[in-house]
Amino acid sequence: MDDNKIQNQPADNGLKEVSAKMDTLLSGLEKSNAAAEENAKAAKEAKELAEKALNEAVAAKNAHPVNFAPVSEKKADKQEGNAKFRKFLEDVKEAKFNAKVKAALSTDTETGSVIVPTDYVPTLVDLLVKYPSMVADAFRLNWGLVGNERDIPNLAARPEVAVVGEGNAKPVSNPVFATIHQKLVKAAAIVVWTRELASDAMIDLQALLPSIIGPQFTTYLDKWLFQGNGTGHAGIFNASGVIVPEGITTVADLIALKTAAPYNVRATGKFYIEISLYGQLASIARLSAPSWLTYENGVMRIDGSEVVAVDASIIGKKGRACFGDMRNVIFSPKGDLVVRWSDMATIVDNSGQSPVTHNLYQENKEAYLFEMRADISVVGNVWTVAELSEESGS
Repeated sequence: MDDNKIQNQPADNGLKEVSAKMDTLLSGLEKSNAAAEENAKAAKEAKELAEKALNEAVAAKNAHPVNFAPVSEKKADKQEGNAKFRKFLEDVKEAKFNAKVKAALSTDTETGSVIVPTDYVPTLVDLLVKYPSMVADAFRLNWGLVGNERDIPNLAARPEVAVVGEGNAKPVSNPVFATIHQKLVKAAAIVVWTRELASDAMIDLQALLPSIIGPQFTTYLDKWLFQGNGTGHAGIFNASGVIVPEGITTVADLIALKTAAPYNVRATGKFYIEISLYGQLASIARLSAPSWLTYENGVMRIDGSEVVAVDASIIGKKGRACFGDMRNVIFSPKGDLVVRWSDMATIVDNSGQSPVTHNLYQENKEAYLFEMRADISVVGNVWTVAELSEESGS
């Protein structure tokens, strides 16, 4: 070998060995980093699965109607939960059927006590009877802004037309005008509870209140519609000018109510009868209905006019019946139902056997006032009414 070629080659000085070791080290680090990334990805997936399982468990607990009992829960804890649920059912029964209960939204003697335990479903089930509103069918004439009394012009009679012979004078026939006097009446209700109840109850009581109070105002107005309100505002059975035909004693005589009404009301009017009379008519319709009585698709008709069943608590008493058109009733509210709130007032509750005074601020209570001002006027000379005996039959 040529000595000059050997001298021109670079000296190794051990660099090749070091370079090979570096390559091995870098390859190992790359593999280690890849393994770490795989482990991190697996850990992330495991965490997501754990969070999903936890969320599903919490959702199952919240959705359960009584108590969600984990597998690891002790038997004694389960028995305690069952005992609490039985106690809750007993409390519901007590509140529903026991006359000793003093007021709604209360247990024992303190208004505003907790109405449902926190472990149960946050839904209030309203199973109370709701009547369809009859005053809603009346002629609505809003009050406006000024005053609490007013007179409404009323057309009492129309001009009459007659045949006139040749050369004869034409008769004069003027319309007759009258007035209907209205005066506002205030209907109101106050609900009191503690702030603790509003804070602790699972039910949104503030949002629930209007839906509870609203039907009560409707029922009050429907009672007023038939019975009056006892303060000079007559209902259908007390209004002046209402026609009371003689000789109506049985359900078969009800058709006379329609024939006694003015002719222009007969085509549009309805029968409004107490529920027990409605039952008698329904029995007749199912057995051997006369030609004037029909009952089809849940609608009863007498002489072609619809029959509406009305509860005795609204129409006034058992055996009552009337015929007319609700458009001959004027419902005049001054605005809508008003809601006011206070936690500073002193309120005296006279609903029980002995008055109870609520000092709202001192006792940490709050009150909601619901108020409506309105009048209901019955145009009496187009309504016919009757009161049948309890023994009335076909």
